[in-house]
Amino acid sequence: MNGSVTPKGKKWYYVIYLGKINGQKKQKWSSSYNTKREAQRALRETLHQMDEGTYIEPTKETVGSYMVSWLAGRENSVEYNTFKKYRWLTEHHVVPNIGSIELAKLAPQHLQELYTTLLTKVSPTSKTGKPLSKRSVLHVHNMIHMALDQAVNWGMIHRNVSDVVKPPKPTEKEFQRLSSDELRHLLDETRKYRYGVAFFVTAMTGMRKAEVFGLRWQDVDLSAGVLRVRQTLQYVKGVGPVFKDTKTVNGRRDVAIDPVTMQQLRNHRKAQLEERLLMGHEYKEHDLVFSRNDGRPASYSTVDKERKKWVERSGVKYIVLHGLRHNHASDLIEQGESADVVSKRIGHARTSITMDIYVHPRPEQQVKAVNKYAENLFGEQKEQIRKDG
Repeated sequence: MNGSVTPKGKKWYYVIYLGKINGQKKQKWSSSYNTKREAQRALRETLHQMDEGTYIEPTKETVGSYMVSWLAGRENSVEYNTFKKYRWLTEHHVVPNIGSIELAKLAPQHLQELYTTLLTKVSPTSKTGKPLSKRSVLHVHNMIHMALDQAVNWGMIHRNVSDVVKPPKPTEKEFQRLSSDELRHLLDETRKYRYGVAFFVTAMTGMRKAEVFGLRWQDVDLSAGVLRVRQTLQYVKGVGPVFKDTKTVNGRRDVAIDPVTMQQLRNHRKAQLEERLLMGHEYKEHDLVFSRNDGRPASYSTVDKERKKWVERSGVKYIVLHGLRHNHASDLIEQGESADVVSKRIGHARTSITMDIYVHPRPEQQVKAVNKYAENLFGEQKEQIRKDG
């Protein structure tokens, strides 16, 4: 089986010769390509797929239409904030740049050019007046990779071209790691604030804010020392607070708590029940562990204001609420817990995410590590080497 490329007007096509059927020569024509090189490359790939028996008849569907349909299928399978991020990236960055390309013709260079464009040019819909950050472009890459994987599984394309495209590596943000003394002092301040126990639980479990404030008493087992993550509290624009079931297997998990945290929750439960009696019929029952004084879901803006006062009053280095999650994962790794244990505890799909993003060793750990390495390597020779030095 062979073929050739040929121009028609300003476009290029490839033709594959399929032999003769009933005395008539049969040919297979491709759709159009902008350059001769693109048509030649497509011809080589098609002939190879036909020889290997992996050829899939190209779909006329565009990247844009496919991404929109893929996105619609994700709405009920991921958390609301994740879906909102996917929708924003798709509508404002993927579709305007590569949406018109046929899905079957999407090539690695299209994605590489997309990433370069997003990193260097300001989108017309940008609210910041700046190009996307490396981290945002990495989110674009991961989203496209998932979408193309599904297209491969559905037999729409024969390979995921994003596999061979290297996304930008985000610049690591400086993380304010707290020492044990700083964290202990910071947690002492929680007693003075309404949502203090919520801050305490965040620091001692590594749970996400939406998980902590979506926690119900029915999901708390103080006798067993377990918090069951089953729903989250999301704030949807134009709607308000919305409770969402935990979608993923990794997000839906049981988190062990220590005796100190258990006692904090018992004290909090007692105070909350007393508050409920005072409110009477005005109390709105949602079974929430952390709520407003009338039982309604906590306001995240109020929570953030309290957190700022709490941090400032403590006098320790500034830390955001999500930073307590970072701190928890880092402390567990430092004390020798396996990445697998920590990853499952904080609800990550892969241990690589935990190690790459959430683990922040202290500088003194390097000193301790290298001194231990030298001790094991040189042993008794170490002092003599230092003297000879």
